[in-house]
Amino acid sequence: MAATDATNAETETPRAPATWLVTGCSSGIGLATALGLARRGDTVVAGVRRPDPTGELAEAVAREQLDVTVV
Repeated sequence: MAATDATNAETETPRAPATWLVTGCSSGIGLATALGLARRGDTVVAGVRRPDPTGELAEAVAREQLDVTVV
């Protein structure tokens, strides 16, 4: 049986959502990490050098209604 969102894969027990600070979220691994964490139900504080309201991060957050704060 596959683990669901907010579930520990080994025990299948619910887990509390976590809050993460991820830097380099404009692109690459930082972006992928921030989106992956937010999509599994965690809160993400995403660090970027220059916030871009039309960038991939902003578009995904708006489209998917993810819990991400850009700083």
